[in-house]
Amino acid sequence: MHTRRVKDVDACEEIRGKLDGRCINFAGRLSLLESAALLNHSTIVVTNDSGMMHLAQSQKRPVVSIYGPTTEELGYFPLKNNAEVVEYDIACRPCTHNGLNHCPKKHFKCMENISTNQVIASINRLIAH
Repeated sequence: MHTRRVKDVDACEEIRGKLDGRCINFAGRLSLLESAALLNHSTIVVTNDSGMMHLAQSQKRPVVSIYGPTTEELGYFPLKNNAEVVEYDIACRPCTHNGLNHCPKKHFKCMENISTNQVIASINRLIAH
């Protein structure tokens, strides 16, 4: 498995562990169709800035979306209601229109500087909403 993907799965597992069993981590384990079917059983969907985010919103699921190389100005942000965006503001963003699996600056701070605690705080705000 690619190193970045392992780190992503590990970060998702860390979030799951901090939510006291209120979360199931399916990161890297489901096909697109399986993921779409699971949305009907989801209370909140934590995803990156991808098609899954838009699919979750189309099913009226609350979304916590993690943004790295892309930004709101590019038009990919979730609808404002029932969504939280977690991002790290850095001068080199956006570096690409569709995201990359590597960092042109070789530091990937736009993703590396997002903490699991920030994601959990967004989840908790949506649960309280």
